[in-house]
Amino acid sequence: MTIAPDSLRGRLVHARPTNSWALLWARLALWTALSALAGLTPVTFPDAPAWIWPLTLVACLLMAGRTAGVMRAKKRAGR
Repeated sequence: MTIAPDSLRGRLVHARPTNSWALLWARLALWTALSALAGLTPVTFPDAPAWIWPLTLVACLLMAGRTAGVMRAKKRAGR
């Protein structure tokens, strides 16, 4: 199942240069916070499976990096 980029869920999931600055900043804050929480998982929940937190951390960092890249492209384009 794919998420349409023009839907509400699509605007939250897919970072695009046509998104507003407020939405992009909110996405960046969300993925940064989730990255921090994923990094703290082994400390907070020592009984959590060891394989789950590195995958979650990498996924959150990738999403934050994608959002930062879109923000950089939007700034270069002068939007």
